[in-house]
Amino acid sequence: YTFWLYQFDTDTDLFSEPAEDSAVSGGDDGPTPPAMPVGFVASDMVGEEPVNPGEVFLSAGPNDVLDNENIVYRLFYSRSDDAPSNPQDAIEYEFGSTPGDGDGENPFGFRLGDLDPGTEYTFWLYQFDTDTDLFSEPAEDSAVSGGDDGPTPPSTPEGFGASNMIGDVPVEEGEIFLSAGPNDVQQDGISYRLFYALTADEVEDPLTATEYAFGSTPGDGDGNDAFGFTLGDLEPGTEYTFWLYQYNVDEDLFSVPASASAVSGETDTSIDDDLNNLPDTIELSQNYPNPFNPTTQIQFTLPESGQVTVQVYNMVGQQIATLVDGVMSAGSHTVSFDATNLSSGVYLYRLQSGNVVLTRKMMLVK
Repeated sequence: YTFWLYQFDTDTDLFSEPAEDSAVSGGDDGPTPPAMPVGFVASDMVGEEPVNPGEVFLSAGPNDVLDNENIVYRLFYSRSDDAPSNPQDAIEYEFGSTPGDGDGENPFGFRLGDLDPGTEYTFWLYQFDTDTDLFSEPAEDSAVSGGDDGPTPPSTPEGFGASNMIGDVPVEEGEIFLSAGPNDVQQDGISYRLFYALTADEVEDPLTATEYAFGSTPGDGDGNDAFGFTLGDLEPGTEYTFWLYQYNVDEDLFSVPASASAVSGETDTSIDDDLNNLPDTIELSQNYPNPFNPTTQIQFTLPESGQVTVQVYNMVGQQIATLVDGVMSAGSHTVSFDATNLSSGVYLYRLQSGNVVLTRKMMLVK
């Protein structure tokens, strides 16, 4: 209605200009809609655990649905980037279809699945009066659905070491001995990748350092097996840092690297004669390759002919093999040792000629 109020002069019979105002008359309110739900939450976590790919966890307390048999929950949802102006035009969830959803008549906490992974969704929860067909105002919340993590990177290699010693024997000048077990590289599609740099260079990204070419050195396992080998051509007496990755060739994924550091050899590694009671006239060379798998060569030099034995022992003193047992002429000799039937580890090889006994260590890595 619109109202006009005048002041009127009864002597002159004149009206003022009217003041005007309008109002809607009191109406019949009808039934009252339910209250907006409180405590409604959408999340990509269930406690401290993330949801699975394509899921969102939804929860709400009882509100009015527990005490009023005419009140139920109704839930609508949509991708946030495609949300309708009217939430009731979105997808409606069917209560009673998922364990934990309370059938729309109780508090709930459940995982809604089959969503696009890693995508934000908006959810609207109403209380609905089934007698009057009235909706409450919606409670609204949004969450990003569980993402698809994709393929899992390989695990960090275990047992990786760098050293300037091979057992008790120092490496040669400019060398470092590197070793690691098989880890996962014996699986199809997984291989080792090794990078190294001067420690003083303080490389931030190991993948920008120098990469070692597996297959270029005896004992390196070709990047597809356990290894133990000597990396040479380094600056003598200088600390290097090494990073070993397991690499998924098919997925182009690196593991977190295992790292190790060592100072490269400074001097020749021939055994000190005084320490081993060796006369200058007899020599027993380091086997090559070392480490080896499964065969290696052992060289020795005699200043004169004589009875010679060359035997192999394990680290507890048990004799494994006899490679030479007879009279040998003066000069340089080479014998082969085949460890096909032995397990990985450190072994001793021992030369005896007259009163002279020489011993060295060698490493079998399978």
